[in-house]
Amino acid sequence: MKLAMGLEASKVITFTLNITPAALTAAIKAQEQTFTVPAGAFQSGESLQLTDAVYVTPPTQNNSLAPFGYAFVSTVGPSGTAVITFGFYNLTAAASTPPAGNYLVTIVRP
Repeated sequence: MKLAMGLEASKVITFTLNITPAALTAAIKAQEQTFTVPAGAFQSGESLQLTDAVYVTPPTQNNSLAPFGYAFVSTVGPSGTAVITFGFYNLTAAASTPPAGNYLVTIVRP
């Protein structure tokens, strides 16, 4: 399947991941957290692959364009056959907690 700018993908998979991220420490830096992919996210016999490109759309709070306050998702990627690692970046020296809720996950398989 052709994607934007001539990129090709053999499969695109989307699912909702309901997570409650832990509070980020009071430091200006990226902090990783891992979450398990729900059992029904893939067809039978399939799983997350380390070569998959992972994209995430975070939940919004009160229709705000800045749902994270001082934290945002800076990286996301597979770290196992059923685990996705999120890198949340804290923009302030104060503790911050990314919002809990439904994150839309899109997997693009080359």
